[in-house]
Amino acid sequence: MTSPPTVPPPATLIVGAGRLGTALGEGLQRAGWPVVLVARSEASAVRAGARGLAVVRSLAVAPVADLVLISVPDDAMAGAARALAAAPQLLRPSSIVLHTSGAVPISALRDAAPTGTPIGSLHPMQSVTAQSGAAVLRGASAAMSGDPAALAMAERVAQALGMDPFRLAAGATARVTEVETTGALTGPIARGDAGTVRLHLAALRQSAPHILPLYVEAARSTLRLASRAGLNADAVRAIAAALDDAEGP
Repeated sequence: MTSPPTVPPPATLIVGAGRLGTALGEGLQRAGWPVVLVARSEASAVRAGARGLAVVRSLAVAPVADLVLISVPDDAMAGAARALAAAPQLLRPSSIVLHTSGAVPISALRDAAPTGTPIGSLHPMQSVTAQSGAAVLRGASAAMSGDPAALAMAERVAQALGMDPFRLAAGATARVTEVETTGALTGPIARGDAGTVRLHLAALRQSAPHILPLYVEAARSTLRLASRAGLNADAVRAIAAALDDAEGP
């Protein structure tokens, strides 16, 4: 019996060589994907190159890609989308564009690619430090949203990285705070942002209720660390109340 043909991994261009972009590139390359990173700074280019990743400094010299994965800070997303829109030669008719933000809606990508290009998001619900690299993504949950073809690609990326993907409801965003094994504290709990925590809880309750208890448990642990680190007592009480409300009576 003839084996079914295998689908080759997509040529992947990652826009952004920060901690997450580099970790994604490292993990996908280990899975056999052809990967090129676009680095804005010399320092990030050097760090990514030191991990054996191919790096370019501009979209103008980047190769054509089957998948463009934009992994930049939220406030840089609009600029990255504009830059991609100015470089249409990078995309094939079948190309897909994803971003990794947990707060920016996928509509931010509408003008970044030709009409009809599938767009979506893949947000690893796991913080990444410079020390952790790609290994920390394995086993982490990943929130997906977007067009059907983009969702299929996002799931394929997640599986290549060993992540556990789930789909968000249309229009939803999700970002979760975690504590790294290194002890780094990041995100809205560290900032005392109870409002964002409540938004996270609402998004998970709607789109991934099976993850909600894990979020609450992790959030309580993070809150204890933040409290010991000096987080304002009023903020601690507000976040604790949000978590209590999520668990119900």
